[in-house]
Amino acid sequence: MILSLDPATTVGWAVGKAGGTPQWGSRRFDGKSTGQVIGMFRHWLNQRCYDFKPDRIVFEGPYVPRPGSSMPMNVLTLRRLLGFAAVIEATAWELRIPCYETTPREVAKFFLGTANFKRDAKKKATIEMCHRYGWLVEDDNAADALAIWAQAECAVAPEATRRRGSGPLFIPPQVTAPPVLSDQGRTLFGGYHDVRSQS
Repeated sequence: MILSLDPATTVGWAVGKAGGTPQWGSRRFDGKSTGQVIGMFRHWLNQRCYDFKPDRIVFEGPYVPRPGSSMPMNVLTLRRLLGFAAVIEATAWELRIPCYETTPREVAKFFLGTANFKRDAKKKATIEMCHRYGWLVEDDNAADALAIWAQAECAVAPEATRRRGSGPLFIPPQVTAPPVLSDQGRTLFGGYHDVRSQS
């Protein structure tokens, strides 16, 4: 059982057995102080571990801007992201659950085939890729957690990934609405449509 986490103020999560269909969701942690936010997250994570009994936890490591970075970060945000990571590792250690960290770049390369996306385009592409798998998620935080879960599944059970397929090259777009065809047989509209499936 893999539990994947995309830690932020709104935490995306996904859980499921390799080769199975994951569950997913997101949970927002608001509070007046960092202590309150981190404490609430710790209680929530402990409950998820109690409910799902994962045998591994995988999370996306926090983005830490380098000196001179064009993407500076608010000190409070950075403090909370590092706090989330520390709580995940500490909880995993206390419960003797193996814990692994990945990076946004690694996840994007695995799940989307490339990491060369602007922020909003990456969110949209991740949700669309989840839909190709049949995971009809609309929240980008949960979509990120599903991408992390899929990457972890590949590491744990590569045969399951081969059966499921991975990446946009191997997961053809699914029709999300009945396509409307012109006289020449081309799709005029109707969601994703894989032209390779046409006869």
